[in-house]
Order: sequence, then C-alpha cells, then structure tokens
Amino acid sequence: MKAVLIALMVLVFESSFAQVLADGSYEGSGLWKSSKAAIRGEYKTTTVISGRTIEAKYDMGEQGQPTWKFDMQETSPGFFDVISKGKKVGAGYCLEKVALCHYEVSVRNMKLEETLTVQGVNLYRFGSKNEGRGTIAWQEKLNQVNVK
Repeated sequence: MKAVLIALMVLVFESSFAQVLADGSYEGSGLWKSSKAAIRGEYKTTTVISGRTIEAKYDMGEQGQPTWKFDMQETSPGFFDVISKGKKVGAGYCLEKVALCHYEVSVRNMKLEETLTVQGVNLYRFGSKNEGRGTIAWQEKLNQVNVK
C-alpha cells in the first residue's frame, strides 16, 4: 500500500510539472531595471525545459552571455529543491490549477526569486535578485519554437 501511495504521489508531481512547464525550447526577450538610479536594459534570452531541468541563456550584449541551469528535485508533491551543480541552492513550488512555478535561491550574498508561467505557446519569467548592491528586477516573454 505504501509503495502504491508513493507511486501516486510521484505521478501527481510529474503530471503537475508536465502541465505547468511543458518540455520545449523558448526564445524571446527581456527587460531589466535596477533600483539604483534609472539603470535599465533589454536582452535576448532562450530557455530550454526538459523534464525537471531548466536552462536559460541570456545575450546581454556587451555585458556578456551568462547561463543558468538547474534541476527541480521533488521534495513532496508540487514542491521542489533547486539543484545547481549538484548542490541545493533554493526551493520552490508549482501550482496544480494555474500554470505557474516559483522558486527562491540564496547563494553567498545573492538572493534571487523567480516565477515562471505558461500561457499557450508563451513562457513568461519574472523575478528579482539582490547581491547587496540593490535590487535588479526583470520580465521576459518567450515563444515556444518548433511547435507542432
């Protein structure tokens, strides 16, 4: 009975991720702004969702091309740890009836929070981070590519 219950919990978690964050490649752009003065900018971004792995690449122009890759490791149905480079760096959750996942990360002096939501073939990401020098907030709209 316990094995059946665990199997059902895994299926619920798997299906909630599948419904919320469908596997695919997304491309789009983002806007960021800083709490310091009126500093803001635009960038291009891609996000690949594969199972419980999310990899984002950013083209920030002269500021570089950073990437952010993490795994969502289940802790209980609908909740997950954020795993990056084999280490837990945060935690998050996905909602069942709304296509939305949210997570928070804390690494050294950096605190980051981000929400991902899917509407049709669009992926929206928005969040903020603070590394001790003020808050940077962003919003992104990406379109799924190679949609069949």
